[in-house]
Amino acid sequence: MSRNLTNGFLTELSAKSLKPFYAIKAEFLEGSVRFWTGVGDVTINSEVFTGGGELLSVGIVEETAEIKAVGLTVTLNGLDTSVLPIALASNYQNRKFTCFLGMLDEANQVVPSVYQLFEGRMDSMTINDSADDIAISLTVESRLIDLEKPNETRFTSEEQKRLFPNDKGLDFVTDLQDKDIRWGAK
Repeated sequence: MSRNLTNGFLTELSAKSLKPFYAIKAEFLEGSVRFWTGVGDVTINSEVFTGGGELLSVGIVEETAEIKAVGLTVTLNGLDTSVLPIALASNYQNRKFTCFLGMLDEANQVVPSVYQLFEGRMDSMTINDSADDIAISLTVESRLIDLEKPNETRFTSEEQKRLFPNDKGLDFVTDLQDKDIRWGAK
């Protein structure tokens, strides 16, 4: 699969000292949250990402040859207890989530054209609350998860009229089930 990686990104992949990082963007209804696995702030695609350092961990991003939905888990550790009410009240389900893979050059600057590694929707949030700090794990599902949901469309007159109010094509289906049709009879 083509990755559309820039020359600068490819150069850093073959450098003696490899400095990769992850960056995440969670688009909550209340506003976007952006973190990266380094220290300080960096700008990616004209947006500022706050350093989460070792407090931010990104699970394995799996890629398969078959068409299948794979998820991702992102965890923020060591959060202050004041974050708990915000996390509990946030509207996150089915909201957009993006994970990026980037490289730092020898001067610890972000190499342009950070690669979008994963995009999906936030699914569930697990909160582990201890006496001193909080860990929040966010499970993100690929948009392909929709392929596993059953199709709930029915071929009834009511469903057809809901979609197309003036269509009468399915009005006579119930009459057909009891009809005796003789093929080839004269």
